[in-house]
Amino acid sequence: MKTALVLIDFQQTFRDGSWGTSSNDQAEVQAAKLLKHFRQNQLPIFHIHHWSQHPDSRFYFKSNGFSAIDMVKPLEDELVITKTVNSAFIGTSLEAILREQSVSRLIITGLTTPHCVSTTIRMATNLGFSVTLAEDATASFPLHDHNGRMFSAQEIQDSTLASLNEVRDRQGFPANGGLDVSRQKMTKIYSTPFLRLVISHSPSFPEYAILV
Repeated sequence: MKTALVLIDFQQTFRDGSWGTSSNDQAEVQAAKLLKHFRQNQLPIFHIHHWSQHPDSRFYFKSNGFSAIDMVKPLEDELVITKTVNSAFIGTSLEAILREQSVSRLIITGLTTPHCVSTTIRMATNLGFSVTLAEDATASFPLHDHNGRMFSAQEIQDSTLASLNEVRDRQGFPANGGLDVSRQKMTKIYSTPFLRLVISHSPSFPEYAILV
């Protein structure tokens, strides 16, 4: 099973302070560990960046906020796919390229967990890809609901992971979900200590190690 690393929206806007306090200020540090491994082993890497042509957008393509965070900045020969909506698959060539390269498993990292990361995960599983979410290489920011109640970044992170865990554990989506149970149950979450174990003690990064 061929595996690719997907890094979603590691862009400067998320580190300019305007989004509030992050649930995980080490997200790009952990993502960089995975990125280093994939580079060393010449495995497929996909950088996803959010793009906007609107000058007032935090992702305006001419602004500093659009630029990649240095620690996980794409190399010149690495593919960068720009998107304009939450899903990395909508309006992009991502699915076609993954199919062309015979990739069937995705390791997903990025910002932010409740938005583009979770949306991309759900669509990836809908499309039949096996997905592993690197929990400690993601992060959330505070959000408020329709009544103005504020939820902390950690609360948002935890609730999103719980929602994704429910997707993994349930015996199928509603009838219109279009997702095979066996594929659905492949969505997994692993935490910082396990990531460090794999990186430190498994130079070949065997695929079975990240799926146990």
